Amino acid sequence: FALIVAVPVLYASNDDSGRSNRLILVGGLAWVALVLLNWGVSVFVV
Repeated sequence: FALIVAVPVLYASNDDSGRSNRLILVGGLAWVALVLLNWGVSVFVV
């Protein structure tokens, strides 16, 4: 799980341009939110 969070953050910190930096950060946050939602649903179902 930590890798899923770390990869977008590493990409964002390595990128110099602000616009793509923001896009990657937003995409990473959306990905984390989806994973958390998926995990929460599976926990509630099981």
